[in-house]
Amino acid sequence: GPGDRWNKQESELALDKEIQNHIQDLNQKMKPTLSTQPLEKHGGEGRKAAQKRLVKESIRGLKNKIDMTEQDLSASLAEEAFSRGWNTYRNGSTFAAAKEFDDAVKLAGSDPIAEDASFWAAVSYARAGQRAKSINRFRYFLTHFPRSPRAGEASVMLGWKLFEIGQLKTAEI
Repeated sequence: GPGDRWNKQESELALDKEIQNHIQDLNQKMKPTLSTQPLEKHGGEGRKAAQKRLVKESIRGLKNKIDMTEQDLSASLAEEAFSRGWNTYRNGSTFAAAKEFDDAVKLAGSDPIAEDASFWAAVSYARAGQRAKSINRFRYFLTHFPRSPRAGEASVMLGWKLFEIGQLKTAEI
């Protein structure tokens, strides 16, 4: 909605401001290296070496901030997709909910919400009558989150889906 766009723009402006502050900080740090101070003031390294080191440190700092911002943004988008999926599921549109949960899994990466989204995608596909997709998602969930508190429940649901299609040996495992 409109609020989402506002929050995204606000986040982008905050990142732009943070980058500008970091560049100003870099300029302040580099001033002494550009001066005519004796080499001893640079810890024994030459002015150019000191400049290079400061530039590299600042670039590393910026990359870390950008990476962290991307992770935060992905986690936020995953949470939004999960929330949409949950609301859609509660309203009875299980197939549409499953797609939202799938999106949340893709966006979450290693964020903990991936576990819940993965489970609920499988359940939603099962409730929507999408047997093959539910089997696929339950297997994904059990492979990626074997220690989840929901692993037992997912295993039983997978077993029933496999039983329904006549895969009795696989269902027993």
